[in-house]
Amino acid sequence: MENKIKKIKIKKIKKIKEKKELEIIKIIENYINNNQELKKIFNHHKQKYKINELLKIVLFILKTGIAYRNIAEIKTNIHWNTIYKFVKKLEKYNIIEEIYKIQSILYVNKLEQPAKYLKTDTSFILNKYGIDDVTYNPQVKKHKTMKISIITDYFNIPIYINSYNSKIHDAEIFSNDIKKFHEKFPTINKKIILGDTAYDSIKLSSEVKIILDSELLSPKNKRNIKDKIKLQKIEYSLIEKQILKSRNGVEYTFNKFKKYKRIQLRYDKYIKFFNFYFYLAALDILMNQNF
Repeated sequence: MENKIKKIKIKKIKKIKEKKELEIIKIIENYINNNQELKKIFNHHKQKYKINELLKIVLFILKTGIAYRNIAEIKTNIHWNTIYKFVKKLEKYNIIEEIYKIQSILYVNKLEQPAKYLKTDTSFILNKYGIDDVTYNPQVKKHKTMKISIITDYFNIPIYINSYNSKIHDAEIFSNDIKKFHEKFPTINKKIILGDTAYDSIKLSSEVKIILDSELLSPKNKRNIKDKIKLQKIEYSLIEKQILKSRNGVEYTFNKFKKYKRIQLRYDKYIKFFNFYFYLAALDILMNQNF
């Protein structure tokens, strides 16, 4: 009986996810068709395949990490070069990035009582074929890597994302992200932003206070402090410690991103194509926010 119930639940979840995938495809189609210039470009008289057919394969590439040249393996008559050129067009006009921005703003506006807490962190992405924005980092010496940075709400939904090379320190990344985040969400203020020890900086705290009118809360980097009196002074209260525990939720969001094979390991030669799939993954997570 338990196995049957599990199978029924899995089937229901699959159906819901398929519906959400169709929603994403419709949103992208509507965005293209509502813009006259884009409509001409994507609905050319020589266009052999419909946009929704091509988008289904692009989402499949995101989830499985399959190479363009191996697209024939998924039993489709569409040539791999057609898909590649379609992705190039989508990237050239920043379509997925713009749609993600619109949808994330709509998501934040729909929340009746926006949570008081935001969470931020970065994560390494190992490089396979990338040639730009990849560097060696002391923490991962054997491989060239890059970093992805996200800011989530209390429910671990990514409302802001960005990518960097791995040599840039987390504090510098966040300093840049604060400004861009404020441009995107000018009404978000008076929040508590949770970060790890890398964000324990007086400079960062003052930037958060000035730009976002918010408080930055991160575990104190005790470094080489041995004086017990000094250690007591920098200790957080029990309430603050409890608040900081929920920061781990941002790691769950990274796990969601890394379930997409195209994000887990960078196969794309150029960063612009990796970012294309990064924004597409963020859009998919946003649309499937209940899973």
